[in-house]
Amino acid sequence: METLLLFGLALLLLAFNIPIAVALGVAAITTVWAFGIVPLDLLPSLAYATVSKFTILAVPYFIAAGYLMERSGIAARLIRMAGLLVGGLPGGLAYVTIVVSIFLAGISGSGTADTAALGAILIPAMANARYHKEFAAALIACGGSIGIIIPPSIIYVLYGSITGASIGKLFVAGIIPGIMIGLALAIPSYLSTRHIKSPGWQRGSLSELLTATRDASWGLIAPIIILGGIYGGIFTPTEAAGFVVVYALVVGIVIYRDLPLRTLPRFFADSALITSMALVIVIGASLFSWVITRLGVSAEITRAVTAWSSDPMVIIFIINGILLIAGMFLDAVSITFIFVPLFLPLLQTLHIDLIWFGILFTVNMAIGQVTPPVGINLYIVAGIAEVRFTGVARAALPMLIGETVVLVLLILFPELSLWLPNAIGMR
Repeated sequence: METLLLFGLALLLLAFNIPIAVALGVAAITTVWAFGIVPLDLLPSLAYATVSKFTILAVPYFIAAGYLMERSGIAARLIRMAGLLVGGLPGGLAYVTIVVSIFLAGISGSGTADTAALGAILIPAMANARYHKEFAAALIACGGSIGIIIPPSIIYVLYGSITGASIGKLFVAGIIPGIMIGLALAIPSYLSTRHIKSPGWQRGSLSELLTATRDASWGLIAPIIILGGIYGGIFTPTEAAGFVVVYALVVGIVIYRDLPLRTLPRFFADSALITSMALVIVIGASLFSWVITRLGVSAEITRAVTAWSSDPMVIIFIINGILLIAGMFLDAVSITFIFVPLFLPLLQTLHIDLIWFGILFTVNMAIGQVTPPVGINLYIVAGIAEVRFTGVARAALPMLIGETVVLVLLILFPELSLWLPNAIGMR
């Protein structure tokens, strides 16, 4: 009865378009109050304990870093470099989008921030070059989702804080899958844009390319510094997130001089607003997850699934199917705090590698960012491009198929995720 009230009330509130954080939090508090599971005055302590973890401190840092990438000039210079490299090819602006998505993902840690940064620059450029606006918006939405796969990533931080898996190892393990997603986007891009010659974009000479690469080098070396610092034991992932913010500020203000000091108050206000929204979701989802655990739902799922099948591969496919459906209706943060604790006992019982599953989970969340009806990246680009959401969703379908194929490959071949961290001896 408790479980029925918990899930039923949450679904009812979501059906009435109540914000996710409120729906989950109200369902959790109501269930605790109705059945006297624990004293209500214990819940604020539980909520505070969730967001006061040192690892969670990385979330506001990465959100701020994502905004800085958009405003400090780093994104624009990466686009120019990629334009000289592949912009002259037929359909070259599509490849520019993919290349820059991969580069930018190595700095910000936020898929939505990358989507907004790329969309503001590339959607007008692609529209002027006679690309369909719906296609341009869809490609940028899917490219932006790479931001949570290639390290650093907010989702890896949250997943690691829940499971205890090494965040540094998750960062390294996400590199190859992120590149695979980029390659998967290149195939439908080629089929859709091979006839388009982008005016004003041409392949640069070696000297032009070297100059653009040097100009963009401050963006290119940031991921190397981040991963090298974590792997070398210089700083933790949370400290690395703080370093990215300082690094982007220095680059934007001192080196590129594209970030005026007068804009900083507005920048910090925007970052604080988005951070507060994210942490409210964390609190609501964590309370919901705590009640689930308290009611023993995770244990019941473990017993039911292992009684039905003990094949880890079958169970992994089932879990990912559930996550794909959840991604259509919930945001990545909520899914992380609800479903990871829900499935964690099952994963541990079957001795499933938590690093491997973390990569599968994050790729699944990236797909969810561009899956209707609640694909946040699709809404962002539809607003920037001033086109209908449904048109962008249709244009994104071939790209979603490509991303799903990559997810299946990562399930079938765990080495694609685990080879790199194992090769460099990460623990």
